[in-house]
Amino acid sequence: MDKHYFNVMPPERIKLLLVSEAPPPSSKPENYFYNVTDGFYVDGRKRSFFRELMKGVGLISEHAEAYNERKVLDAFLEAGYFLVDTCPTAIEGADKKGFMLRYVDSLRCSIEELDPDKILFVCKTNEIVIQQLLNDCGIGKRLLQTSALPYPGNGQQKRFRAEFPQEYKLKPVY
Repeated sequence: MDKHYFNVMPPERIKLLLVSEAPPPSSKPENYFYNVTDGFYVDGRKRSFFRELMKGVGLISEHAEAYNERKVLDAFLEAGYFLVDTCPTAIEGADKKGFMLRYVDSLRCSIEELDPDKILFVCKTNEIVIQQLLNDCGIGKRLLQTSALPYPGNGQQKRFRAEFPQEYKLKPVY
């Protein structure tokens, strides 16, 4: 089975499983969600997916300029939140949908193994994956929404924060 996450142990009980598209290419390992730093991070363009997802979840306030990624990630995991990727490897080639569909069964197995209370897909490219899993009783009943949230970057940051379910927002660490 493919591993849809690495470098981290999932929480014992997962209250909310976020499913994103894919990890970054191997040429940019520093951008992988779970590759956090222990020092203070000053807001900038690097690691924007981590920053904006955590702003959407509520752990980083909208106006925070500096934060410690490790503390934010620890709060995320302690809350029972976890993130996996639909594709365990960076997306290759022009046929993005076809590439993503190759991993639906493997993702299904990971979701069953993780056994989350609720599931929320991130990135509109995951719509095709949601359609494949929607009628799966074990997964379909756990979906918070039947459509994916927008990618929390590329001009969609405010929309992502606004559409993130209010009942799953956490208190800010920063």
